Amino acid sequence: MKKTLLLLLVVLLLIPLSPNAKVNLNTKKEVFSLLQDAFQVQVSLSEKTRTKNEIIDLLDPYFSKSYQNLFWKENIFEEEGEFVTYGSDLHHIIFPFFNIQTRLK
Repeated sequence: MKKTLLLLLVVLLLIPLSPNAKVNLNTKKEVFSLLQDAFQVQVSLSEKTRTKNEIIDLLDPYFSKSYQNLFWKENIFEEEGEFVTYGSDLHHIIFPFFNIQTRLK
């Protein structure tokens, strides 16, 4: 009985840790549009150097904090006190080239 209650308590404590979507996506087009926007944000990070807060503000609508942390460690580099991603096809933890038009057919 105690093991069952303990197991139930652990399960109840873990429930709030489950991911929750920040947006409602009702159609295939909306999902692919969100993916396209997320890809474009990642690409834009190689256009110029930015502050840490600017990068966080760009990534926040599309990526969880845990993904952002991984992305930061693998792809973002400091350059003269600001941050940038270097253009490359060899990035880890980045959306691959994405085109919404080919996905909706």
